[in-house]
Amino acid sequence: MGKQTLVSLASLRQGLQTGDLVFFQGLASDSVLIRDITGGSWSHCAMVIRGEDIECAEHELLLFESSVTAGRDIGYSGKAGTEKAGVMLVNFDQRMEDYAKSKEYAVFGIRQFEKIKADKVDVAKLKEFTANANIRDSIYPAEHLVAAGHFVAKELENEQFSDHTVAKIRSELRDDAINNLPDSELKLIIGKTIEAAQDNIDNTAQDKTSHCHAIASHYFCSELVADALMHMGIMAMGNAAGYSPSDLSDDTESPIDSFYSSVKYVPGDLVST
Repeated sequence: MGKQTLVSLASLRQGLQTGDLVFFQGLASDSVLIRDITGGSWSHCAMVIRGEDIECAEHELLLFESSVTAGRDIGYSGKAGTEKAGVMLVNFDQRMEDYAKSKEYAVFGIRQFEKIKADKVDVAKLKEFTANANIRDSIYPAEHLVAAGHFVAKELENEQFSDHTVAKIRSELRDDAINNLPDSELKLIIGKTIEAAQDNIDNTAQDKTSHCHAIASHYFCSELVADALMHMGIMAMGNAAGYSPSDLSDDTESPIDSFYSSVKYVPGDLVST
């Protein structure tokens, strides 16, 4: 990660476009755990969408995310203004203002899509993806599954969970609440995560992503963003569950680096729009 560029959200807002990514550095213990496990700066991420690009022109800017923090979901299938957690499409300005006031996040990051690559983006596919009722009805998994899910998707999805495997996972967990679990409970958490992942893998030739979009399921935040990027043509179709927020930022080499600028950092007190 290079030198951090500090800016206000107001200085970036007018230039925001569909496909821009927003990153969040959380202060709560579960957010710290996610950063510890994934080895990056960020615990949450979301995608900016211009309302006009998905025929929702009454909202100039929207934020597409999966979160445990309930928001007022912009309507689909006649459910306008529903207050819900999980996958949602919310008013960007209001959501960022609410996040800043909550003090839940200390720092935000904006990674902008390079305009010269705009012709490579399939906005119609993104519109179809965001309008899918099963995706919008999907929930955010229980927080204690985040760490296990990361390992399942990235390293351990085909292994049996021996004592050695559990020890490997435990060695990466620096959160007392998780570390103090007995092996039997940790194995149960990991096993349930694998079951959920296997239940939701779509094996069709057309759409090899993390989920079968014919049913409502669950999405981690970065999983939703990665799946959206795959549908837009920015990333090759694959297992979206294998990406953490930091994998989509510039913390490390990322599959989207050729499409995006480096992350600009927005301190919490410079979020007000």
